[in-house]
Parts: sequence; C-alpha cells; structure tokens
Amino acid sequence: MKKKKEPSILNRFSNAYLIEILLAFTLSAFIFLGITYTNKKKVFLKRIDKHTKTFAQIIAYPLWAYDFDSITRYSKVFLNNNDVCAIRVYDESGKTVSFQSSPCYKDIFKKGLEERVIYPVIFNSKKIGSVEIFYTKKNLQNFVYNFTLLISTLGVILIIVLMIGSRYLINNYILHPLNIFSNTIKEVKSGSYNVNIDNHNIKFREFSELFNQINEMIEAIKNREEELKELNQELNILIESMPDGFVLMDLSGTVLQVNHRFLEMFRYSEERIKGVNIYEFSDPSLSKSRMASYFEKTLETGFQSFRWKGKTKDGRVFWILVHLNLISLKGEKYLLALVLDIDEEVKLEKNLKESEEKFRKFTEHTKAAVFLYSEYFEYVNPATCKILGYSEEELLKMHFWDVVHPEERLIVKERGLKRIEGEDVVPSYEFRVVRKDGKIR
Repeated sequence: MKKKKEPSILNRFSNAYLIEILLAFTLSAFIFLGITYTNKKKVFLKRIDKHTKTFAQIIAYPLWAYDFDSITRYSKVFLNNNDVCAIRVYDESGKTVSFQSSPCYKDIFKKGLEERVIYPVIFNSKKIGSVEIFYTKKNLQNFVYNFTLLISTLGVILIIVLMIGSRYLINNYILHPLNIFSNTIKEVKSGSYNVNIDNHNIKFREFSELFNQINEMIEAIKNREEELKELNQELNILIESMPDGFVLMDLSGTVLQVNHRFLEMFRYSEERIKGVNIYEFSDPSLSKSRMASYFEKTLETGFQSFRWKGKTKDGRVFWILVHLNLISLKGEKYLLALVLDIDEEVKLEKNLKESEEKFRKFTEHTKAAVFLYSEYFEYVNPATCKILGYSEEELLKMHFWDVVHPEERLIVKERGLKRIEGEDVVPSYEFRVVRKDGKIR
C-alpha cells in the first residue's frame, strides 16, 4: 500500500495563515463598506429631502396662481441636478399638473435604483398640492462598485505580499530550526552524541531555549551512556567472578549469555554454547518434560530450586544445583539460572547415608549400649534402652548425665561437656548408672 505523503508545514501553515488574514481583511473591508455606505445614504437622504422641500417652496406661488409654465421651467432647472431623474407636481385634487423627466428615468426604474420623495406644497399655511421627485441612487451604487474593486485589488496585492513574506518567514524562522532539530535527532538516533546545536542563527527565543535544552539533554544522555557502559563492565566483571555458573535464557530455554565458570563446568566454548537449548547440557536420562515443568513453575512463582544432572562436552555426567529465577529486562521476560556443581557433595551424602545405615545395623544388633549426645541424648540404641529401663522417647528428652549415679554425675558431666568442646579427656572410665526403676548398675 502506497504511503500517504504528508503535507509540508510550509504549505499548510502558509495556506492557513493566508486564509486567516484574507478572511480578516475581507471581513474588515465589508464592515467598513457597510458603515460608510450607511453614512453616505443618510447624507444622501437628508440632502434630497432638503432639495425636495426647497423645490416645493419655489413652486408654491406658481401652483397657487396656476402658472404651469413657470412650474415646468423650474422643473427643468431642477432636472439639471444629477441626482434628479423625474419631477411630478400635483394640484390640490391630486391631478398631475406637470411632469418632467431626464433620459435616466426609465433606466433607474429597471435597475431598481430610484429613491422616491413626496413633499406637500404649502402656500399661506394651506396645502395646495404636492410634489413627487424621483432621485437616482446610482452614485451610491458606483461607490459600492468602486470600493469593492479597490478592496479586491488590495486583496490580490496583499495575498501576493503575504505569500512571499510568509514563505520567507516560515522557511527561515520555523523550518530552518526544525530541520536542525530533525538532523540532530537522526544523529542521536544513530548513536552519535557529538552534536552541539549552534543556535546563533535562530531568530525566535522559544526555539533558542528549546535547542539549549536539547544540548543539555544530549549531554545528559552522553553521560548516562558512559555510566551505563561502566556499570555494564562492572556487571560483566561481577558475573565473570562468580564462583557459580551463570546462564541467561529466553523463556524457551535458549542460552543467551553465560559466564566463564559455566563454560569451565561443562567444558564448552562460548561460541558453541550460545543459541543452544539448555536441555542439551543435561543427562539424557532426565526427560525434557521434567525440565519444562520446572520452567512452568518458575513462570508461575518466579523462582525454583532443584537438583539436576548435567553432562559435559566429553560426556561426563555430574550433579548440579540449579536456582532458576524469572527476571524482566527492558520490558521482556527472561530466565536466569545460577548453577552449582554439587557432584562431590552428592557422593559424600551417598557415602554418609551408607555409613549411617551400616552404623544403625551394627548398633541395633549389638548388646553394648551405644548412644550419641550433645547435652541431651541424640541417639540411643535398643541395648541402651534395655540397660537403663527407659524408652527411646524418654531418653531423647534427658541430659546424658541424668542417668549417672549422683556420686559420679558431676565428673561425668564435666568430662562429657569437655569432650563435646573437643578437649582432651580420659578416653575410658567407669561410672555407675541409675535405672528407671531405681536399680544401680
């Protein structure tokens, strides 16, 4: 799909600017025209009203004397006025006694430009007739036409001036700073922070302040990048110095990062291990589904700790302890594992368990009393219970010296506690014990 081309701010702003100014200019011009036209019309009406009144006074005597020739002569004289198109004189009964018109009479009626004024003719305080005069409003019309033409001409000139001026102003005072701003963002986006905006040629204070802030922001980003680099180096040093294996994985188990200890543990190179699923470093006897279950529990709880069998590059299988954590980096979730080699510990546990089992079999079948103690009895064999007459539960709640005869109790207690502290004491000696039933042995 073809991407829609965005309009230029120069064209958009210029057009909007011109339209607003043109509308304001046109509105102002028509308001001025309306006010001027109204004033001119008032003056015109006032003038023709006075003119009609004067004519009525002049023809008052000739009309009273029925001197129609004089009325006609006066009418022709008044027709010389450019505003007068026709004069009609009525007698007292309303009969027309004189009608004179100029060539413009019919034309103004066709165009609707007539203004009709009727005035009474008074002689000796008595109305003897009336006069009707038709005036032309052509001068008012011409004023409107001429004013509109003037406004149109000025509007065209204004548009041309504004188009040239606004494009120059926008291009030099707005687009130029915006282009600098855009180029700066591209530089920063590409990772280059060696940018310093020269705002000496910026004409507007707002842009100058903006560019000062951008310079400060770039410097702050640059400093922050340096701090992050140092922090990343320190973090890598910390990861590499860890005594445990470190593994960063995605949620599917694909290895993204490991430390040197992990490589030593599994005997792989870093290039070989990255991008490989963590299961590839496991003993094949352990199923993938079992490992997947640990992953699922970690996603639910955020942490899991479990034992696992790892396999080195040369095929050696060994026990490891895995601490698996769910972490979030830059809004993405990852799995972080700390891996401990516990193969020796597991072998020791196995040997110890076997030794304990042999010890238990021996003590349970011997007739000699065998017991372990700290301050209290920790373990007693069946022979001990038989000799002392107490049950195992009762003895495990007693101090080891509680069963010693009172006369030897203090010395047995002192020697027993010293033996616990690791001091040298007599390896063997005799003492009497008191059974549960009170018998002394």
